[in-house]
Amino acid sequence: MSDKAREKGRLAIYGLAGFYILYMAYSIFKGISDSAGLEQIALLVAMVAFVIIGIGLVVFSLVRGYKISKADYDQEKNKENENNK
Repeated sequence: MSDKAREKGRLAIYGLAGFYILYMAYSIFKGISDSAGLEQIALLVAMVAFVIIGIGLVVFSLVRGYKISKADYDQEKNKENENNK
């Protein structure tokens, strides 16, 4: 397996993990109304942290995946231009 394929697979896993963490934040949000006091504050802090981490993972995987795909495309385009000369 090539390094690029491993990197793309890793990025897909990061993206899926980010979505799962966002789902967990949503689950915490649904359960906040059942708690009170310090427990509610702790859940709110955890929810915010999960949202930040989840969005970070999703954005990182999308941006990095785009950069890798663009680099592959540019490399392929350069090879075609060299072959046409």
